[in-house]
Amino acid sequence: MMKIVFVTKPNSPYGKKYYADLLGLHNKLYDDQKIKLADLNGREGFNQISKLEEVWGEGTLCACAVDDRGVAVGFITFGYTKKGQRFLWVYNFFVDESVRSQGVGHELIEAVENYGKSKGCAWMQLNVLGNNDRAIAFYERFGFRTEYQDMVKEL
Repeated sequence: MMKIVFVTKPNSPYGKKYYADLLGLHNKLYDDQKIKLADLNGREGFNQISKLEEVWGEGTLCACAVDDRGVAVGFITFGYTKKGQRFLWVYNFFVDESVRSQGVGHELIEAVENYGKSKGCAWMQLNVLGNNDRAIAFYERFGFRTEYQDMVKEL
């Protein structure tokens, strides 16, 4: 049985409880994205972090999937706009390889969508590497569509 908990800050009660798990999951995500970025354009990026505070900005929240052993196995970090047209922005999203295709990602997306709706958000947005076919297909199954395309030029 999976449960979703919301972590408001790394030093909050849930933040402290799942800190090591979330740090490990972030670094697994960055290892995966580092390879995809290098394959895409040969650039270096997505280096591992030594503490969550390196990527956890003011207003960042985290939906954390916890398994029946009490271990965090997936997360979405996100924030939302509080004025004007309300957007929910997904910063990072990762589900551990050991529990993929078991509905964890679906539960996380649904929990974050519901959270955003409860705060008046009308839109949810994220970025994904152009060669991350599995993630793109996942997001499309949940109604995401491409509206913008990032363009990069080497200087």
